[in-house]
Amino acid sequence: MRKDAMTNDAMAAAALARNIQEMDANLNLHSAAAAGVTSYEDPARFHDLRHALVDEFQPRSLHEQIVTTSVAASLWSQRRYSVFEGGLFDAHILDQWDHAAPGSTSAQRLLKAFQSLTDRERTTLRTLLGLHDRLQHSSRANADRLAKARRIRNAAASKAEPKGR
Repeated sequence: MRKDAMTNDAMAAAALARNIQEMDANLNLHSAAAAGVTSYEDPARFHDLRHALVDEFQPRSLHEQIVTTSVAASLWSQRRYSVFEGGLFDAHILDQWDHAAPGSTSAQRLLKAFQSLTDRERTTLRTLLGLHDRLQHSSRANADRLAKARRIRNAAASKAEPKGR
């Protein structure tokens, strides 16, 4: 390879690394907002989740950083849907617990709580379950993409290492 071509490659690699660092800083600043962290949620908890995923998947490229943030946002939303779903059910369970016939089992009280849901609340639960399933599928697919990228990097690094002493 010619010397000026090597210099151009090195300059391009350095520029790419700078761009990735800048984008990573922007992702850190805006990822909580992009994930839909609401005013009643703690953005630091979202950042902890994102950093745990960064530690696990070790994203190197801008695309991998974006996918990692997408996985964090999906997991964050799944947690929120679960909390909402649980809260809706809890209100009905508590109401039925107080008004259940003496000697009712937990399963009977749970059934009564579900039966007491309005059509609108059942539709809300079905919608939440559908969103939860789609987010889980998306998170799993993105996590698989990140794991594959890490395996490829590790394989390339092990090939580049000199064999033996």
